[in-house]
Amino acid sequence: TMGKLYNFNVISDLRGFAPIGWHIPNDEEWGVLINYLGGKNFACNKMKSVNGEVNYVDSYREMMLQNGMSLPPAKDQNGNNSSGFSAIPSGWRDVYGDFMPSLGSNSFWSKSDLNNSNLAYYWNLGNDNIITKNEYSKGRGYPIRCVKD
Repeated sequence: TMGKLYNFNVISDLRGFAPIGWHIPNDEEWGVLINYLGGKNFACNKMKSVNGEVNYVDSYREMMLQNGMSLPPAKDQNGNNSSGFSAIPSGWRDVYGDFMPSLGSNSFWSKSDLNNSNLAYYWNLGNDNIITKNEYSKGRGYPIRCVKD
Protein backbone atom coordinates (compact mmCIF):
# COMPACT_ATOMS: atom_id res chain seq x y z
CA THR A 1 0.00 0.00 0.00
CA MET A 2 2.88 2.42 0.56
CA GLY A 3 4.50 1.84 -2.84
CA LYS A 4 8.02 0.79 -3.73
CA LEU A 5 11.37 2.39 -2.99
CA TYR A 6 14.10 2.71 -5.60
CA ASN A 7 17.70 3.81 -5.57
CA PHE A 8 18.89 6.30 -8.17
CA ASN A 9 20.30 3.54 -10.41
CA VAL A 10 16.85 2.86 -11.84
CA ILE A 11 16.59 6.49 -12.94
CA SER A 12 19.92 6.46 -14.75
CA ASP A 13 19.43 2.98 -16.26
CA LEU A 14 19.42 3.32 -20.06
CA ARG A 15 16.58 0.79 -20.39
CA GLY A 16 14.29 3.39 -18.85
CA PHE A 17 12.12 3.15 -15.76
CA ALA A 18 9.01 5.07 -16.78
CA PRO A 19 6.38 3.47 -19.01
CA ILE A 20 6.19 4.59 -22.63
CA GLY A 21 4.65 8.06 -22.76
CA TRP A 22 5.82 8.94 -19.24
CA HIS A 23 9.06 10.22 -17.68
CA ILE A 24 10.65 10.89 -14.30
CA PRO A 25 10.53 14.62 -13.51
CA ASN A 26 13.69 16.67 -13.07
CA ASP A 27 14.18 19.55 -10.63
CA GLU A 28 12.77 22.11 -13.04
CA GLU A 29 9.54 20.14 -13.43
CA TRP A 30 9.21 19.69 -9.67
CA GLY A 31 9.67 23.45 -9.32
CA VAL A 32 6.95 24.18 -11.88
CA LEU A 33 4.49 21.98 -9.98
CA ILE A 34 5.36 23.47 -6.61
CA ASN A 35 5.09 27.05 -7.91
CA TYR A 36 1.77 26.25 -9.59
CA LEU A 37 0.45 25.02 -6.24
CA GLY A 38 1.47 28.21 -4.43
CA GLY A 39 5.13 27.66 -3.57
CA LYS A 40 6.98 25.53 -1.03
CA ASN A 41 4.97 26.84 1.95
CA PHE A 42 1.56 25.98 0.43
CA ALA A 43 2.03 23.15 -2.06
CA CYS A 44 2.88 20.47 0.52
CA ASN A 45 -0.57 20.37 2.11
CA LYS A 46 -2.15 20.33 -1.36
CA MET A 47 -0.06 17.31 -2.36
CA LYS A 48 -0.44 15.12 0.74
CA SER A 49 -3.20 12.53 0.93
CA VAL A 50 -6.19 13.24 3.16
CA ASN A 51 -5.99 9.84 4.86
CA GLY A 52 -2.52 8.39 4.43
CA GLU A 53 -0.62 9.63 7.43
CA VAL A 54 -2.34 9.02 10.74
CA ASN A 55 -2.40 5.21 10.95
CA TYR A 56 1.14 4.87 9.67
CA VAL A 57 2.55 7.41 12.07
CA ASP A 58 0.65 5.89 14.99
CA SER A 59 1.94 2.37 14.30
CA TYR A 60 5.52 3.62 14.05
CA ARG A 61 5.13 5.63 17.26
CA GLU A 62 3.83 2.53 19.04
CA MET A 63 6.84 0.50 17.92
CA MET A 64 9.24 3.21 19.11
CA LEU A 65 7.52 3.48 22.48
CA GLN A 66 7.75 -0.30 22.90
CA ASN A 67 11.51 0.09 22.37
CA GLY A 68 11.74 2.60 25.21
CA MET A 69 11.92 5.82 23.18
CA SER A 70 9.89 8.82 24.24
CA LEU A 71 8.31 10.81 21.44
CA PRO A 72 6.39 14.08 21.25
CA PRO A 73 2.61 13.83 20.92
CA ALA A 74 1.36 12.61 17.55
CA LYS A 75 -0.15 15.15 15.22
CA ASP A 76 -2.17 14.75 12.08
CA GLN A 77 0.20 14.90 9.11
CA ASN A 78 -2.51 14.52 6.46
CA GLY A 79 -2.95 17.11 3.75
CA ASN A 80 -6.03 18.25 1.87
CA ASN A 81 -4.90 16.70 -1.46
CA SER A 82 -6.53 19.50 -3.44
CA SER A 83 -3.96 18.89 -6.20
CA GLY A 84 -4.85 15.22 -6.60
CA PHE A 85 -1.18 14.24 -6.12
CA SER A 86 -2.16 11.93 -3.22
CA ALA A 87 1.26 11.60 -1.55
CA ILE A 88 1.25 8.96 1.16
CA PRO A 89 4.05 8.18 3.59
CA SER A 90 6.36 5.57 2.16
CA GLY A 91 9.43 5.87 4.32
CA TRP A 92 12.83 5.32 2.72
CA ARG A 93 15.73 2.89 2.67
CA ASP A 94 19.20 3.86 3.78
CA VAL A 95 22.26 2.96 1.72
CA TYR A 96 22.54 -0.34 3.65
CA GLY A 97 18.99 -1.39 2.74
CA ASP A 98 17.46 -0.73 6.16
CA PHE A 99 13.92 0.66 6.08
CA MET A 100 13.22 3.98 7.80
CA PRO A 101 9.64 5.15 8.35
CA SER A 102 8.69 8.65 7.26
CA LEU A 103 6.92 10.08 10.33
CA GLY A 104 4.74 12.40 8.30
CA SER A 105 7.02 13.35 5.44
CA ASN A 106 7.11 12.05 1.88
CA SER A 107 10.18 12.12 -0.36
CA PHE A 108 10.45 11.61 -4.12
CA TRP A 109 13.48 11.31 -6.37
CA SER A 110 14.18 13.94 -8.99
CA LYS A 111 15.83 12.89 -12.24
CA SER A 112 18.50 15.54 -11.52
CA ASP A 113 21.77 14.45 -9.99
CA LEU A 114 24.50 16.58 -8.47
CA ASN A 115 27.17 17.09 -11.15
CA ASN A 116 27.41 13.37 -11.88
CA SER A 117 28.60 12.69 -8.33
CA ASN A 118 27.30 10.04 -5.95
CA LEU A 119 24.60 12.51 -4.87
CA ALA A 120 21.19 13.18 -6.36
CA TYR A 121 18.28 15.46 -5.54
CA TYR A 122 15.02 14.48 -3.95
CA TRP A 123 12.01 16.55 -2.95
CA ASN A 124 10.63 16.18 0.56
CA LEU A 125 7.05 17.00 1.54
CA GLY A 126 7.93 17.66 5.14
CA ASN A 127 6.02 17.00 8.32
CA ASP A 128 6.17 20.77 8.85
CA ASN A 129 4.15 21.13 5.59
CA ILE A 130 7.02 22.77 3.73
CA ILE A 131 8.57 21.28 0.59
CA THR A 132 12.35 21.22 0.39
CA LYS A 133 14.84 20.09 -2.23
CA ASN A 134 17.60 17.99 -0.69
CA GLU A 135 20.50 15.88 -1.84
CA TYR A 136 21.63 12.50 -0.68
CA SER A 137 23.48 9.38 -1.79
CA LYS A 138 22.16 7.73 -4.93
CA GLY A 139 22.13 4.49 -2.93
CA ARG A 140 19.23 5.63 -0.73
CA GLY A 141 15.78 4.34 -1.65
CA TYR A 142 12.91 6.76 -2.32
CA PRO A 143 9.66 6.56 -4.28
CA ILE A 144 9.52 7.78 -7.86
CA ARG A 145 6.61 9.66 -9.40
CA CYS A 146 6.27 9.61 -13.18
CA VAL A 147 4.86 12.46 -15.27
CA LYS A 148 2.91 12.03 -18.49
CA ASP A 149 4.79 13.32 -21.58
